[in-house]
Amino acid sequence: MQIDSKPVVELGSVLAAPPAELAAHCDDPVAVPDAAIAAGATERLWAQDRASLVTCGGRHSGLAQFYAKRDAGLAGK
Repeated sequence: MQIDSKPVVELGSVLAAPPAELAAHCDDPVAVPDAAIAAGATERLWAQDRASLVTCGGRHSGLAQFYAKRDAGLAGK
């Protein structure tokens, strides 16, 4: 059994929290009317959903990177 010779480092505060913008709730899908709508309206709703998906995906990726970096630091890596 190998003994860990690294000194024990006490954390001076609670775990770092992610920036609020990374932890923000993602937009819900747009509400599609329960009636016939024009092709242009359909395209605008689709574009809004796609833009929200890209924004949410970037935020999710940033949040995952934040926790990976924080946890690696806590593990001394």
